[in-house]
Amino acid sequence: MSSSAAFAATVNSDDVSMSHGDFQGQPITGVINGARNQANYATEQAHAAQHQADENKSDIQIVEKVVTAHDSAISTNTQNIDRNKSAIESVQDEVQTNRQSITQTQANVDALKADTANQFKSVNDASAQRAKIVDRKIADETAARQAGDEKLQTQVTQNKADTDKSINAINDASAQRAKIVDGKIADETAARQAGDDNLQTQVTDNKTDADKKFQVINDASV
Repeated sequence: MSSSAAFAATVNSDDVSMSHGDFQGQPITGVINGARNQANYATEQAHAAQHQADENKSDIQIVEKVVTAHDSAISTNTQNIDRNKSAIESVQDEVQTNRQSITQTQANVDALKADTANQFKSVNDASAQRAKIVDRKIADETAARQAGDEKLQTQVTQNKADTDKSINAINDASAQRAKIVDGKIADETAARQAGDDNLQTQVTDNKTDADKKFQVINDASV
């Protein structure tokens, strides 16, 4: 038997024990299996550690990307802040300019108010003076009307009297005309009812006479 075969036989034998070291007295097969198990476990741990390292590396890359994005965002925000600061300063300058403009405008408004007040005072004074003149003129005209123009009053009275006479004459003529018409209607009605030729002749004569009187009255009215 060769030495290697003897060693294999010795190793594979469960009766062989460790002669020294930490495992002295323990079966060598068990020691080898334990060592193999530990090696396998160590390998698994190494694989797990490598996997974790890979995951950590991926996480680190993600974090680096996030950090880079944050840095970019911070840079962008810084630029925006600088632009906003510049805009704010520009607005502040514009506000200051507007304040100065408002101050000048207020001064102009105050001056305009004062000038307008003076103009109103002038207009009011002129209006008051004009009102006095108008009041005096109205008083004079009222006094003249109150004193009365006797000639005009006499003429008005005469015109009223003439008008009353004309109205009375027209009313009398109208009444007379109404009587004539009523008489004519009555005569014509009587003639129709009686059917008397002589009465009809008389009615005709009366009608002619009435027409003449009617014409005379009309002529007098005109």
